[in-house]
Amino acid sequence: MIGDCMSQLDKDVMPIDELSNPLCKLQTWQRLHFRLTVLYGGAVLISLIAMGVLMYNAGVKLEMQNTQQRLLTTVTSLSYLIDAGTFEAALKDSATEISFRKKLFDQFKQVAGKDPDIETIYILLPTTQPAQLQFLIDYAKDGVMAKPGEAYDASEVPVMLKGFREPVVEDKLYADEFGLTLSGYAPIKNAQQKSMAIVGADIKANRIGAIKVRVSVTTASVFFIAFVFISIISYFIAYRVRTPLTRIINATDAITHGQLDTRIRLERRDELGLMSQYFDKMAEGLQDREHIREVFGRYVSHDVAKAMLDKRRKQYSVGKNESSLFCFPISRATRPFPSSYRR
Repeated sequence: MIGDCMSQLDKDVMPIDELSNPLCKLQTWQRLHFRLTVLYGGAVLISLIAMGVLMYNAGVKLEMQNTQQRLLTTVTSLSYLIDAGTFEAALKDSATEISFRKKLFDQFKQVAGKDPDIETIYILLPTTQPAQLQFLIDYAKDGVMAKPGEAYDASEVPVMLKGFREPVVEDKLYADEFGLTLSGYAPIKNAQQKSMAIVGADIKANRIGAIKVRVSVTTASVFFIAFVFISIISYFIAYRVRTPLTRIINATDAITHGQLDTRIRLERRDELGLMSQYFDKMAEGLQDREHIREVFGRYVSHDVAKAMLDKRRKQYSVGKNESSLFCFPISRATRPFPSSYRR
């Protein structure tokens, strides 16, 4: 702490003993510039954190919306690419169904290969039981694929059932025996616009997690750059406050030690610069009055001068502003007094 306060000494202002530096009496956390830095930096940091959270949430929301739109576009495109007449014929003829499934499998594989986020593409057929569906075909990049005819209970997935009427995408992740996914669905309709099946596409939760990580990295990068920039500004503001305050404090301490020739001479166009100007004027006035007192004391006995000074101090302490001591012009104060007034 002593080393820190000694570093604040301004040799151009005062040649006092380093150990008597008044700044050494203050702890670091008591310094005004430190408090200003903490207050300003803390407020900005809290604002940055709040902005970071908002940016993260907004970024994740935007990425999710983009992902949902891609899913919706994918399943809608697939539903239009599937020939309704061939599809209806395949459902009636098992031989045609096998070749049709193979063709669909290759088509789904190609579509999924172009989009790294899509994990699974499948077609589900309705059954005689509401909300009970069965797989016609299932393509998955990784993991287990459902077998043709395998049952699927959609009673807890109302969005999937809605897919028989119109293209739709889930607004949140859903967990089933195939994992945690975000899915989109679109109807496959015949010439009479009757829904025969739905085509679905899934994005695994780890892909959604990767999206969140990507948004987090972007947000953290922006936060770091802003934090560094604000830290530099905070340091500059603290320096602009600390330096003049140190000069003023050191100069004031020099005055109290009798160094009346001390001047601050701050070249600033603000309150601290104005304080410096008035301080220098005050120090100049004190130096002039001290000179007058010294000259006056040469021709008056020590006891008489002391008595007059004590009287002036008492008058000043009760609010009187008499200047009987220091109002003499220098030209008269420097003249020798008649011998009758000397002792």
